[in-house]
Amino acid sequence: NSTDGLFEQLSKKETTRTDVFIDLCNQESAKFGFLVNRGNTIVEYLSRFEIESYKEEKVRDKWIWKLLESHFKELDNQIRKLYENLKPEYFIITADHSIVPSQYWANVNPFLVDQGYLFRNNTGGMMTATKKLIKNVLGKKVASGIKKSVSSEIIDSMDKYNWKQSVAFGKTYIPGIFINDSKRFNGPIQSEDDINKLVEEICIRFNSISEEERLNMKAIPYRINLKGRQFSDYLPDIKLTGSEGVFFHEKGDSLFWPNENYGDVPKDLSKVKHAAFTGDKGGNPLCVLSRGCTNHINEKDENNLTLIYKLTERILSIK
Repeated sequence: NSTDGLFEQLSKKETTRTDVFIDLCNQESAKFGFLVNRGNTIVEYLSRFEIESYKEEKVRDKWIWKLLESHFKELDNQIRKLYENLKPEYFIITADHSIVPSQYWANVNPFLVDQGYLFRNNTGGMMTATKKLIKNVLGKKVASGIKKSVSSEIIDSMDKYNWKQSVAFGKTYIPGIFINDSKRFNGPIQSEDDINKLVEEICIRFNSISEEERLNMKAIPYRINLKGRQFSDYLPDIKLTGSEGVFFHEKGDSLFWPNENYGDVPKDLSKVKHAAFTGDKGGNPLCVLSRGCTNHINEKDENNLTLIYKLTERILSIK
């Protein structure tokens, strides 16, 4: 349970994974390969405070900084090893998000309760509504598996509110607000017009709070702008911009509060109770392309993550 041990295990895992990937590509004469590095995410979620403080100091002698230096040098070596051994014509390094310091946690539900959009109750049917959404989109088999893996904490949070009365809610991990509509959640809101009116009203009320009270976050309509896109039913109707580095969780009784974990990484990992310890997902994805890839970018391509699968499709179609 030591931090030193975690870094050592992650280094072995990523080294082994890279070596096996190279061997498989050479053995199978692979034309396409996809390798995931999860270890770096674990390190940054745990140590983002230490990374930020490292950048500010000239004398870098803390024990955790030495582990971080070793980790990132090893990450560079893994990328170099891939490139030098496989010599790919097309090479993409990508990540669907950045990682930023997590100095605050937040819960939008107290605001919704205060404003009369979310009603407390001892029992509720949100689990049923959530299962309905998952089942409709992903099928019964996946829904059954998710039910078994859902923590008791999340199940308890779904029983706090009266879902027949409530018209809006927030959820853990999501920097936004869902409208409790009948299609997705079996809620009381029926029509698209009613959804849009609620979205506008909630945004106005949220943004009328002083910037200090809402941590400079701003509510804007979101899902309506992506209507018809794949998986758009999973998206919140309202997005809270300016929330990068704010971890949303349903445990709090206020709109936001300081992340009590934001500080030094303990040597004993039993003291780490949450994955996003001092770091959280950021809003900026990463895309690094070899020159061969850039030749396949079109002027009309959007500058977002869709570029990755567009490039992959175009490159694989080359004969």
